[in-house]
Amino acid sequence: MLRSTSMAQPPLNTGLLIVGHGTRKKEGVLQLLELAAQIRGLLPDFPIEPCFLELAEPTIDQGMESLSKLGIRKVIAVPILLFEAGHAKRDIPDAVQLAAKQQRIELIGSTPPLSCHPRIVELSERRGAQAIRNAGLDEGEGNLPRFGLAMVGRGGSDRSAIREMLRFTQLRKAQSSLNWAKTGFMAIARPNLTELLYGAIRTPLNTILVQPHLLFEGTLMDEIREKVREFQGRDPKRRWIIADPLGQGEELANVFVDLVAELLRSIA
Repeated sequence: MLRSTSMAQPPLNTGLLIVGHGTRKKEGVLQLLELAAQIRGLLPDFPIEPCFLELAEPTIDQGMESLSKLGIRKVIAVPILLFEAGHAKRDIPDAVQLAAKQQRIELIGSTPPLSCHPRIVELSERRGAQAIRNAGLDEGEGNLPRFGLAMVGRGGSDRSAIREMLRFTQLRKAQSSLNWAKTGFMAIARPNLTELLYGAIRTPLNTILVQPHLLFEGTLMDEIREKVREFQGRDPKRRWIIADPLGQGEELANVFVDLVAELLRSIA
């Protein structure tokens, strides 16, 4: 596991801007701020400021201003994103670049989204296994061959991001003993969540793990839980388990530390 002691000294007067999407839910905001604190603990030589693209504060402008007040003249953006869709390709880069220009700070690079990083696949598997244990099941029990995985992505219109989400589900399936694993989406892309869950109840599976592939708590998590409760009412003989989002934690923080280290090596 990568620690700050294994990373080269950061360039002089260089800081990290941790950029989350943002949510109206306080719990999700706090989770991003906690993740930023964990990254700061792993990279004590870097000035680090968290911020949000929308819906929460501090904003990107406020985060960049805070770095400027610390004497930072160069910045690395660290978007806290799963896939390379619109926010990663346009919204965050444009907002960060504008904020950096206003503060006369040079943007020297940006880390990529997490995508299908092996350690994110492993972390997702652990979150699923934790949900199974919390439900009182054991992976060695005889009912698990009839156990299915319904992965839920954010969705959208970006085809490359949709393909990566589908690939992520297949990587999850390959790591487990599950004999059924499908993907559904919350927005635009198909199948949608309702179609995904209808597909699950047409199988002989007796237990369905519904796993949102999201980083933090937010309104999408609320919508997923509500929809699964609806299907539980329709199909009470089948067991439905909902996994938590990936969430903040040192496991996730270390992946972003990895990405920062790789970027620094590439621009050295």
